[in-house]
Amino acid sequence: MLGDIPQTWDEVWALVPGVYSWVQAMPLEWQPDGTPSGALRVELSVHNATSSTSGGSKTAMLAYIDGAATRTRYIGERSSIGDHWTKLATATPPQEFNLPLAEGWSGWIRYSKDQFGKVSAYGLVAKSTALISGDFIGTFPEGFRPSNARPMPIASNSANDGKSFATSGYVHSDGRLTLSGGSIATGYNLNSNLALNFEFVTVN
Repeated sequence: MLGDIPQTWDEVWALVPGVYSWVQAMPLEWQPDGTPSGALRVELSVHNATSSTSGGSKTAMLAYIDGAATRTRYIGERSSIGDHWTKLATATPPQEFNLPLAEGWSGWIRYSKDQFGKVSAYGLVAKSTALISGDFIGTFPEGFRPSNARPMPIASNSANDGKSFATSGYVHSDGRLTLSGGSIATGYNLNSNLALNFEFVTVN
């Protein structure tokens, strides 16, 4: 814990490079706009603070922490244009959903979409009857669909004799998830477990 909290930019840059932390109740003069009021733990990481290279810049990382979670992060810099902060984007883990399975299928498929529109899906499913090309597994909702059909690899293990085989499927632009069956092993695919793990980018 830092004993003397820096009160100005100059005091920040005078710190020996390292990580400092303290608890404060009010924003300080050198901290960025939007700094929360109230008891808050602050973590400051200073880099290149002792550099005297002409024209060089000095940088620092600032984090406001509430409990166990980091609330906000900033990168600070002293350069030819002065002292300034830039707020860093915060990544939130995407919410996962369960894909409803078509009749005759058991197991589960979970899917999510990140802030860049990439859908990730994974799961383990089985069909009570023999697998055939074009089998319909389920439908992704609007907002979780590709612009055109996307192929996906599928690994399988037969419940009958333990043999493994590979096949594939498609996610269609209308959200349908189907089995292509290009290499389905006829005769021992009843109740086979299909393992899925694939990604695609949505239309919007």
